[in-house]
Amino acid sequence: MRDLLAVTDRYKNWGHSLRYAGELSALLDARLTGMFIVEPIMPYSPSPLPVVTADMYSTGAETARAAEAAGPEFEKFIASTRARHGRWLVGRGSFAASVAHAANWHDLLVVGSATNSAWGSAGTLGQLLLTCDLPCIVVPESSTRKATLDTIAIAWNGSSECARAMHAALPLIKRARQVLLLAGAQKEIFSEVAISPPFSPEEHLRQHGIGFSTTAFEATAANAGAALLRAAEDAQADLLIMGAYGRTRLSEWVLGGATRHMLQHTSLPVLMRH
Repeated sequence: MRDLLAVTDRYKNWGHSLRYAGELSALLDARLTGMFIVEPIMPYSPSPLPVVTADMYSTGAETARAAEAAGPEFEKFIASTRARHGRWLVGRGSFAASVAHAANWHDLLVVGSATNSAWGSAGTLGQLLLTCDLPCIVVPESSTRKATLDTIAIAWNGSSECARAMHAALPLIKRARQVLLLAGAQKEIFSEVAISPPFSPEEHLRQHGIGFSTTAFEATAANAGAALLRAAEDAQADLLIMGAYGRTRLSEWVLGGATRHMLQHTSLPVLMRH
């Protein structure tokens, strides 16, 4: 992982997720891009085509200029985390589309979760996870955890999403002193493809020279998210790795229960992959 992207909802008074991204960048000796996005202002209108006034264009342009001017402050802040490479971007357009575009030249996305932020809500983060095509570390803004990778927990239920998340996170897993595989009930997979023998997370970790321990993980569909978070906390994990589940229904993104619970309640950084 050589190129990290950190999306932030501010261009001053930098939050914890951006500090975490800087520390992780320093740990990996990776390049870090910070990104603020100016979304178009679309007012409510009873007509099918809302009227966009010159004042709205002016407000967006002023915000963009102020954000662009924050580049030197971003570089100074990132230097304080001992990261060696920092770059500042300002995007203009919809949040998800802007992140998806920047994701094309990055390996990992870092984003903060916060109930008081429009960008950090479960709905927005869920859409991001399902559309950006990158592994994503969700960092609770209320946390003060440093970016350490001493103990990593991996949630496993046999799904494609879990396999993608674990494989994407291998560069991080290899740095851990302790790796815990939380082996849950196998999710029923409907596919036209059958591969024999099936993918084995244990064999995959061993092939990459990673030592680990396995713990049976039991939970119902209703409490899977809370139980998984509890298991990771009990293991004193610095990072939890898990698949992200969701689908689109008309224009609404519907998240799986464990995914939504983690986005709303996680107390530790979680690497998720759809």
